[in-house]
Amino acid sequence: MNEENTGAETEVKDTAGSETEETKPETTAKYTDEDVNRMINEKYAKWNKSKEEELAKKQAEAEEAKKLKKMNDDQKTQYQIEKLTKQLEEAKSTNAKFAMTKQAQTMFEDVKIPVTSDDLDHVVTADAESTKANVQWLINHDAAVRERTRQEFLTGETPRDTAKSITAVSQKDFDLMDFSDRAKLAKEDPDQFKKLTGGL
Repeated sequence: MNEENTGAETEVKDTAGSETEETKPETTAKYTDEDVNRMINEKYAKWNKSKEEELAKKQAEAEEAKKLKKMNDDQKTQYQIEKLTKQLEEAKSTNAKFAMTKQAQTMFEDVKIPVTSDDLDHVVTADAESTKANVQWLINHDAAVRERTRQEFLTGETPRDTAKSITAVSQKDFDLMDFSDRAKLAKEDPDQFKKLTGGL
Protein backbone atom coordinates (compact mmCIF):
# COMPACT_ATOMS: atom_id res chain seq x y z
CA MET A 1 0.00 0.00 0.00
CA ASN A 2 2.87 2.29 0.65
CA GLU A 3 4.03 1.63 -2.85
CA GLU A 4 0.67 2.66 -4.25
CA ASN A 5 0.73 5.89 -2.22
CA THR A 6 4.19 6.86 -3.37
CA GLY A 7 3.18 6.18 -6.98
CA ALA A 8 0.12 8.38 -6.61
CA GLU A 9 2.10 11.11 -4.96
CA THR A 10 4.62 11.14 -7.80
CA GLU A 11 1.84 11.39 -10.34
CA VAL A 12 0.38 14.37 -8.49
CA LYS A 13 3.77 16.03 -8.26
CA ASP A 14 4.44 15.47 -11.96
CA THR A 15 1.10 16.87 -13.03
CA ALA A 16 1.44 19.80 -10.63
CA GLY A 17 4.87 20.61 -12.06
CA SER A 18 3.60 20.50 -15.63
CA GLU A 19 0.69 22.79 -14.82
CA THR A 20 2.94 25.45 -13.36
CA GLU A 21 5.17 25.29 -16.40
CA GLU A 22 2.19 25.66 -18.71
CA THR A 23 0.68 28.55 -16.77
CA LYS A 24 3.89 30.58 -16.71
CA PRO A 25 3.57 33.50 -19.09
CA GLU A 26 6.17 33.58 -21.84
CA THR A 27 8.65 36.40 -21.38
CA THR A 28 10.42 38.04 -24.26
CA ALA A 29 14.17 38.24 -24.08
CA LYS A 30 15.53 41.69 -23.39
CA TYR A 31 18.81 40.87 -25.11
CA THR A 32 19.56 38.55 -27.97
CA ASP A 33 22.31 35.97 -27.76
CA GLU A 34 24.42 38.18 -30.01
CA ASP A 35 23.96 41.15 -27.68
CA VAL A 36 24.95 39.08 -24.66
CA ASN A 37 27.99 37.65 -26.46
CA ARG A 38 29.06 41.14 -27.58
CA MET A 39 28.69 42.54 -24.04
CA ILE A 40 30.63 39.65 -22.54
CA ASN A 41 33.39 40.03 -25.14
CA GLU A 42 33.61 43.78 -24.46
CA LYS A 43 33.82 43.24 -20.71
CA TYR A 44 36.41 40.53 -21.18
CA ALA A 45 38.50 42.70 -23.51
CA LYS A 46 38.36 45.58 -21.01
CA TRP A 47 39.30 43.33 -18.13
CA ASN A 48 42.08 41.71 -20.18
CA LYS A 49 43.48 45.11 -21.18
CA SER A 50 43.57 46.32 -17.57
CA LYS A 51 45.30 43.12 -16.51
CA GLU A 52 47.88 43.51 -19.30
CA GLU A 53 48.55 47.12 -18.25
CA GLU A 54 48.86 46.05 -14.63
CA LEU A 55 51.25 43.26 -15.60
CA ALA A 56 53.36 45.62 -17.72
CA LYS A 57 53.54 48.08 -14.82
CA LYS A 58 54.61 45.34 -12.42
CA GLN A 59 57.23 44.10 -14.88
CA ALA A 60 58.62 47.63 -15.26
CA GLU A 61 58.78 48.01 -11.48
CA ALA A 62 60.51 44.63 -11.19
CA GLU A 63 63.06 45.65 -13.83
CA GLU A 64 63.66 48.91 -11.99
CA ALA A 65 64.12 47.08 -8.68
CA LYS A 66 66.48 44.56 -10.30
CA LYS A 67 68.51 47.41 -11.83
CA LEU A 68 68.73 49.23 -8.50
CA LYS A 69 69.73 46.04 -6.69
CA LYS A 70 72.76 45.60 -8.94
CA MET A 71 73.99 49.15 -8.35
CA ASN A 72 76.05 50.33 -5.42
CA ASP A 73 74.98 53.34 -3.35
CA ASP A 74 76.80 55.94 -5.47
CA GLN A 75 75.37 54.52 -8.67
CA LYS A 76 71.89 54.47 -7.14
CA THR A 77 72.19 58.10 -6.16
CA GLN A 78 73.47 59.05 -9.61
CA TYR A 79 70.66 57.09 -11.29
CA GLN A 80 68.02 58.75 -9.10
CA ILE A 81 69.49 62.18 -9.93
CA GLU A 82 69.37 61.41 -13.67
CA LYS A 83 65.82 60.12 -13.40
CA LEU A 84 64.64 63.21 -11.48
CA THR A 85 66.48 65.50 -13.90
CA LYS A 86 64.71 63.85 -16.83
CA GLN A 87 61.33 64.24 -15.12
CA LEU A 88 62.10 67.90 -14.36
CA GLU A 89 63.00 68.57 -18.01
CA GLU A 90 59.77 66.92 -19.17
CA ALA A 91 57.77 69.03 -16.71
CA LYS A 92 59.51 72.22 -17.86
CA SER A 93 58.84 71.33 -21.49
CA THR A 94 55.17 70.68 -20.78
CA ASN A 95 54.88 73.93 -18.83
CA ALA A 96 56.63 75.91 -21.59
CA LYS A 97 54.39 74.37 -24.24
CA PHE A 98 51.32 75.29 -22.19
CA ALA A 99 52.53 78.90 -21.89
CA MET A 100 53.32 79.00 -25.62
CA THR A 101 49.82 77.72 -26.38
CA LYS A 102 48.31 80.61 -24.44
CA GLN A 103 50.61 83.09 -26.22
CA ALA A 104 49.81 81.64 -29.67
CA GLN A 105 46.08 81.78 -28.92
CA THR A 106 46.45 85.47 -28.04
CA MET A 107 48.40 86.15 -31.25
CA PHE A 108 45.67 84.53 -33.35
CA GLU A 109 42.94 86.44 -31.50
CA ASP A 110 44.78 89.73 -32.17
CA VAL A 111 44.48 89.18 -35.93
CA LYS A 112 40.97 87.69 -35.58
CA ILE A 113 41.81 84.23 -36.88
CA PRO A 114 39.79 81.49 -35.18
CA VAL A 115 41.87 78.41 -34.40
CA THR A 116 41.08 75.07 -32.83
CA SER A 117 43.12 73.22 -30.23
CA ASP A 118 44.22 70.87 -33.02
CA ASP A 119 45.55 73.87 -34.98
CA LEU A 120 47.43 75.03 -31.90
CA ASP A 121 48.93 71.56 -31.38
CA HIS A 122 50.45 71.77 -34.88
CA VAL A 123 51.86 75.26 -34.35
CA VAL A 124 53.03 75.36 -30.73
CA THR A 125 56.41 74.05 -29.60
CA ALA A 126 58.26 74.45 -26.30
CA ASP A 127 60.55 77.03 -27.95
CA ALA A 128 59.26 80.63 -28.16
CA GLU A 129 61.01 81.53 -31.44
CA SER A 130 59.81 78.47 -33.34
CA THR A 131 56.26 78.93 -32.00
CA LYS A 132 56.27 82.57 -33.08
CA ALA A 133 57.58 81.61 -36.53
CA ASN A 134 54.92 78.91 -36.88
CA VAL A 135 52.14 81.28 -35.81
CA GLN A 136 53.37 83.95 -38.24
CA TRP A 137 53.50 81.40 -41.05
CA LEU A 138 49.90 80.34 -40.37
CA ILE A 139 48.74 83.97 -40.22
CA ASN A 140 50.47 84.71 -43.54
CA HIS A 141 49.03 81.55 -45.07
CA ASP A 142 45.54 82.51 -43.93
CA ALA A 143 45.95 86.00 -45.42
CA ALA A 144 47.17 84.55 -48.72
CA VAL A 145 44.21 82.17 -48.94
CA ARG A 146 41.79 84.99 -48.18
CA GLU A 147 43.37 87.20 -50.86
CA ARG A 148 43.27 84.42 -53.47
CA THR A 149 39.61 83.79 -52.68
CA ARG A 150 38.83 87.50 -52.90
CA GLN A 151 40.59 87.74 -56.27
CA GLU A 152 38.62 84.76 -57.57
CA PHE A 153 35.39 86.52 -56.65
CA LEU A 154 36.52 89.76 -58.29
CA THR A 155 37.46 88.22 -61.63
CA GLY A 156 34.90 87.98 -64.42
CA GLU A 157 31.99 90.17 -65.37
CA THR A 158 29.47 91.69 -63.06
CA PRO A 159 26.24 89.80 -63.47
CA ARG A 160 23.51 91.74 -65.20
CA ASP A 161 20.14 92.17 -63.61
CA THR A 162 17.84 90.76 -66.22
CA ALA A 163 14.79 90.71 -64.00
CA LYS A 164 14.01 94.38 -64.59
CA SER A 165 14.79 96.31 -67.69
CA ILE A 166 14.98 100.02 -67.13
CA THR A 167 14.25 102.07 -70.18
CA ALA A 168 15.14 105.70 -70.55
CA VAL A 169 12.16 107.94 -69.94
CA SER A 170 11.94 111.28 -71.73
CA GLN A 171 10.59 114.44 -70.13
CA LYS A 172 7.52 114.22 -72.36
CA ASP A 173 6.83 110.61 -71.25
CA PHE A 174 7.37 111.64 -67.62
CA ASP A 175 4.86 114.49 -67.93
CA LEU A 176 2.23 112.03 -69.26
CA MET A 177 2.78 109.53 -66.39
CA ASP A 178 0.25 109.25 -63.57
CA PHE A 179 1.30 109.29 -59.89
CA SER A 180 1.76 105.50 -59.51
CA ASP A 181 4.03 105.32 -62.58
CA ARG A 182 6.11 108.21 -61.25
CA ALA A 183 6.42 106.47 -57.85
CA LYS A 184 7.52 103.28 -59.59
CA LEU A 185 10.16 105.20 -61.59
CA ALA A 186 11.40 106.87 -58.39
CA LYS A 187 11.81 103.47 -56.78
CA GLU A 188 13.42 101.68 -59.75
CA ASP A 189 15.64 104.46 -61.11
CA PRO A 190 16.14 107.25 -58.55
CA ASP A 191 18.83 109.01 -60.62
CA GLN A 192 16.56 109.25 -63.69
CA PHE A 193 13.71 110.48 -61.49
CA LYS A 194 15.90 113.25 -60.04
CA LYS A 195 16.96 114.38 -63.52
CA LEU A 196 13.36 114.56 -64.71
CA THR A 197 12.02 116.34 -61.62
CA GLY A 198 14.90 118.73 -61.27
CA GLY A 199 16.14 117.12 -58.05
CA LEU A 200 12.94 117.11 -56.04
